[in-house]
Amino acid sequence: MIKIEHKDIDSIVTLFYEAVKPYVEARLKFVIGLLEQKKDISKLEKDYGLDGRISKPLIQPFLKKEFKGKDKGIVFLRDTKDILIDNASSYVDFFKCVEKKLDEIIIGKPSKLEKFKTDFELKIKEIIKNSPKVSKDSRAEFKKETKARIKEILEKILKYERLTDYGFVSEDNQKFTSYTLTSKLGLSVCPYCNRNWIMTVFRKGGGKVTNPQLDHFFSKSEFPVLRLSFYNLIPSCETCNARLKKGEEFKYEEHLHPYIKGYSTNAKFKVTPKSYEAAIGKNTDYEIGIEYITKDKITKKQIENNHEVFKINKIYEHHGDIISEIYRKKYVWNEKYLQVLRDSFSDLNLSDKEMYRLLIGNNIDETDFHKRPLSLLMRDLTEDLDMVEKK
Repeated sequence: MIKIEHKDIDSIVTLFYEAVKPYVEARLKFVIGLLEQKKDISKLEKDYGLDGRISKPLIQPFLKKEFKGKDKGIVFLRDTKDILIDNASSYVDFFKCVEKKLDEIIIGKPSKLEKFKTDFELKIKEIIKNSPKVSKDSRAEFKKETKARIKEILEKILKYERLTDYGFVSEDNQKFTSYTLTSKLGLSVCPYCNRNWIMTVFRKGGGKVTNPQLDHFFSKSEFPVLRLSFYNLIPSCETCNARLKKGEEFKYEEHLHPYIKGYSTNAKFKVTPKSYEAAIGKNTDYEIGIEYITKDKITKKQIENNHEVFKINKIYEHHGDIISEIYRKKYVWNEKYLQVLRDSFSDLNLSDKEMYRLLIGNNIDETDFHKRPLSLLMRDLTEDLDMVEKK
């Protein structure tokens, strides 16, 4: 896995924040006002620039059961006192807590995001505690219903689907969509596997063609409050996101977070030919392993877990043709490959970086690993074969 790095990451984060926050904040304040029952619905809609089409889904989860399904009348009801669930006021502290931490939720660093789950679970317990007493037999069902209601309303306030569809518009009228995010980050290869292309492509007139999927490092299901958190959205390929990771719950201390670290100097790929023919590049039978450089136990565990979730060893073994080509070059030259060619083309005055890219067909610098598939594997292999100097 490679680290996501960008020299202008702070400006990208700022653009994201300026587009997302007004949208989320208006809906959040509407919900708080509704639950406090201090203003009628029409006043709340006007204050936060909403209309019936938008406010109706925000109201729906808090209606008493007898009102559910009467969609036509909900929009026009102005006095909420008699239609909200009996424990509606108990939710106020929860959403005020979300409001207080909103900046951190949207652009907080990965190390702090996971803590929100614990914070908000405690708040949910307070909702249950402060609600009308329920019988022992119905307590479990009441807790389940409360959590479901919280999740439903968070999904409507922090509407991730808006990012992947129409997008958000900042106060200076700049639109920000998932295409905006991935194009500005400029990743060409999935950071989880460093294998599949994930380029963002637009039509000539600016229309959308394709872009990476966005994986929620902390799952939307377990962490609904992080649905629109910048550092929880990882550009990734379909294989890693939808087929391998899927709904698996990642934890900050147990999995590598691409915005924090990759294998880098912590681990390297170890390729072992399974036959003499493979060792001279004449077949594709190799075993791919991982060699730990770091002595930090947490980092080792993170690498091990990521390696297993994304099936790196098994998938990389299917790229034996690329590996065999490097072994063949090493065997044919039987010396430091790049040095021989550098001497042969000394008049061209090529840098080590240029020479490596021309002859190996990839990038040697870690800051460029996001540009081409398998760059990390190929760098580690050429170093092990003494074809280039070790970094």
